[in-house]
Parts: sequence; C-alpha cells; structure tokens
Amino acid sequence: MSDFFSPLEEDVVSRTEQSEDGERISQRARERAGGDHGQVFPVWNPEARARIAGGGGLKPRTLLVAASDLACRLVQDAVRDGGMVLRPLGSLLVDGVSSRGNAVEPDVDDSGGFIMEVPGGDVVIAAAQYDVPAAAAREWAVALLAAVAPSTVVVVGSVDEHDVDYGADGRRGAYVMDTATMHAKLRTKRADASDTATNVSETSADAASAAAAPPVPPGAMISGIAAGVLGRCEMTGLPARLVVVPAPSGTAGSRGCGGRPAARGAGGFGPGFGGGVDRAAVLHAIQLVQEATGLSLGDNGGSSGGGSKGKSYRDSMRVFV
Repeated sequence: MSDFFSPLEEDVVSRTEQSEDGERISQRARERAGGDHGQVFPVWNPEARARIAGGGGLKPRTLLVAASDLACRLVQDAVRDGGMVLRPLGSLLVDGVSSRGNAVEPDVDDSGGFIMEVPGGDVVIAAAQYDVPAAAAREWAVALLAAVAPSTVVVVGSVDEHDVDYGADGRRGAYVMDTATMHAKLRTKRADASDTATNVSETSADAASAAAAPPVPPGAMISGIAAGVLGRCEMTGLPARLVVVPAPSGTAGSRGCGGRPAARGAGGFGPGFGGGVDRAAVLHAIQLVQEATGLSLGDNGGSSGGGSKGKSYRDSMRVFV
C-alpha cells in the first residue's frame, strides 16, 4: 500500500524552502556589505562633543525624552509661549529618515530629532519629531543614554485609550510606569522625608501625586522609542519614569496623540480634529513632568499654534495636537 502525499503538503514544503533560500541570500548580502550597519548617528556641536569625550557624557540631573507628538508640542509651546530658553547640543540622525529642511543648528521646529539643554545643565531635552523605525528604537535609546548619561530619565509618550479602559471609572488623567530602580528611589525618598518633621507637607504632596497617577495597566502597548528608552533604563538600573497620555484608538502607536496637523503650528481646538486628547489628561501629564524635572511647561493643555496661551477651554474639551 503506497503512502498518500497531499499536493497541499508539497506546496507548504515548497514555500518553506523558498523562505529559507531568501534568508540565506539576505545573510550573504549583509556579509558582503560588511555586516549589519548602524541606523542611528549622533551629531553634536563642538562644545557637547568635548563634554562627552572628556567626562563620559553630558551628565545632567534629568533627561526628558519627548517620544510623542504631544510631548514635542508641549516643548515647542514652552519655548514659544512660555519663554523657555534652550541651548542646542545636537541631534540623532536615523537611517532612512530625511533631514531635508532642518537647520544645521538644531531648532524646536525641525522635523528631525533635537537634543537641547536648559541653561544650568540640570535638564537635557531630547525630542523625537520623526518616526523612528521599530528596528532602530533600541539603538536610538542606547545612543542617547550613552551620550547624555543622566541621573534620572522622564519619558513622555502615549497609550491607546482602550488599552487602559480610559474614562470607564470616571477618572481622567495620565498614567505612569516606573522602572524598578525609580520605584525604589521614590519609596526611599518618601521614607526619608517622613522622618523629618519639616518635610511632612512635602511627603503628603508627594504621596498624593503618586496616588493621582496610577500605573499603566498590564497589557497596555507601549511601543517605539518610549519602550526602547524605558527598557534600556530597566536593563542598566537607571531610574526612569514613563508618563503616558491616553490617545484615541488607532492614533497612539509610537508617535501619535490624536492626529498631528499637516502644517506645523497650524493647531486646532475643540472636539473632533482626528479624535484629540483629553485636556484633563494633558494637564495632568504636564503636572507630573514638571514635578519630575522642575521645568515649567505652561498650562495651556497642549494647545498649539503659538499665542494660544490663556485661551478659555471647557473642561471636557479635547485638544488637537
């Protein structure tokens, strides 16, 4: 009795062989080209380059990573409307991402990624105003953290509203995720403060702030450079906090927060506009970032377009960023 061989099984075997052949061809091509090449290329001005070479990094107290459109817009608003002064240090170029239209000296309006320093050297801001390919996210994080060498890191990103069941319990605000080292540091800080009578009010405020910022629920998807930076900090034991703002389903991803305007600075206000983000969540995120970094990002709730500070918003309004 002869064995029965299905044509479907033969087709599966054929496709498997084709896939293996394709992998071998790709591997040989990489070997001929000299192996896998880097995808992230830091560019520094002479002053920053000298500091990195001489001291092993810029070594600020805090590194603030703007990993979403909303975070980048908050930095832009703080510079334009809030009068924040930033000193350019350099940028991170990514293979496959065009630098057309960017100035030689990094600027907050660049479509690429800029790295700037708040005068005094306590805070360095790295803003990724481009889509970093998923394959380059880890390399981007490694290159940034190696050059900056901060004591603590704060990352601002986004998360899908449905992943965190946002608004189901009536709560409106941002969420946080701390590395194990940051969690231990905050716990120690609160314990030390509670031993000092003069710091009782500070301890109460710290505890209230922590209670008002629940952790990101399990299963929520954090992607892109936000995940890359936080993962690298966890691996190296660097205290880091991720602050995420819930964004409409399908717009969070690694960049979005409710639809970026086509023209830079041409922001809109009110409900709609690609979904928008909850203004209460934006204001909460601003508060958390200001507490962690000591910076003043203003109170316009992510309103963009310059000159919009001081506008009157209904509390239930969503902001287009």
